[in-house]
Amino acid sequence: MAKVRTRKRGKTYSYIFEAGKTAEGKRHVIEKGGFESEDAAYEEGLKAYTDWKHGGIGITNENLLVSELLTLWYDQYKNELSRGSQDNYERGIRILKSLIGHIPLEQLRPRDIDFMLKKLASEDKSQSYLKHIKSVLNMALSYAVYPAELIKSNPATEIHIPKNTRTGIVKRVIVTPEKFAEIIEKFPFGTFMHIIFMLAYHTGMRISEICGLTWENVDLTNRIITVKTQLVYVARTHFFKGLKTDSSYRTIYIDSVLAETLTKWKTLQQQNKERMQGGYLKCYSNEKQEVTIASSSLNIQGQTPINLVVTDLDGRPVHARNTFYYFKQFGLNAHSFRHTHATMLAEAEVGPKEVAARLGHSKIDLTMNLYTKTTEKMLKNTSSKFEQIIKNNADKDANADKKQTN
Repeated sequence: MAKVRTRKRGKTYSYIFEAGKTAEGKRHVIEKGGFESEDAAYEEGLKAYTDWKHGGIGITNENLLVSELLTLWYDQYKNELSRGSQDNYERGIRILKSLIGHIPLEQLRPRDIDFMLKKLASEDKSQSYLKHIKSVLNMALSYAVYPAELIKSNPATEIHIPKNTRTGIVKRVIVTPEKFAEIIEKFPFGTFMHIIFMLAYHTGMRISEICGLTWENVDLTNRIITVKTQLVYVARTHFFKGLKTDSSYRTIYIDSVLAETLTKWKTLQQQNKERMQGGYLKCYSNEKQEVTIASSSLNIQGQTPINLVVTDLDGRPVHARNTFYYFKQFGLNAHSFRHTHATMLAEAEVGPKEVAARLGHSKIDLTMNLYTKTTEKMLKNTSSKFEQIIKNNADKDANADKKQTN
């Protein structure tokens, strides 16, 4: 069926087309009549359809500020983004508005953008930070070129990130047994960070995966954790989201030490619930995977109860951003334990394929490049193996000489 249809109403013609659905899920139809001919109705219908398809802008570039363009573009684009990405884009837009939002769009020049990026670089912002800011601006300006047709060319096209920008590469740090003992001593059993540190060290799970882990996905009898989701926090809302890749959905067999700790933690959660009664909080998830936090004495209809492994002592959920401060106290970051876990497995001569599967990576080279490095133990082990090869070869040569002599 054609996008735009026409029909005759009395002595005049109308155009009509479907414009998505209403909030209630019903068809939304746009219709306008009063045209003297069918061709005129169809022509105006095409213009109206194009205008709706491209955002129904209905404005010109006259006196339009960059801040207004950013709002206009983002309103059209945001539904294509995940909740987490929306949060990142909105932060970028706020920064752009504060720096160049006051400039009229038609007066924005490449030098303005270049100056902005150099200013951010002088404030020691990282390369990835500047790339994100430029990417957001570039998309908005591309939109201004087409379909909005507000400007003829994109002034950000030939602008590059300053070469002296800090790369922001995170230093990979191995958590030694001594360091881990120090961490556990500072965060003993009974604190939510104790459980997070234990799970991170013993499984190599991502912090958001740990925060989203539910008791339904922990088999303490067979010592198995099934990684199915992650908990994120955007716009003051907790919600569950899918994992990074298909290989991120995985099964992890855990050791007896971690299994015993989790068993004790589950018991402590139940004790806290009984002791605090209505003061203990319970989590629910709706069809949008958004988390509602309510008193455990309530029963929220139409939502699914969620039994999180990692909670504060009052049952409140914990998200990854809550943990960053505690990692920094030890000079670590969210990736330190994944790096450590992979390196420990590599030292134990676990194959790269098995390490990748445990960490949830789809490619072996990603695991080995990002999360392992050649340690002194591995170097000594390699040297010992090579020495053994030389010795075996020498023994073979000696035995061959004996046979020839005989």
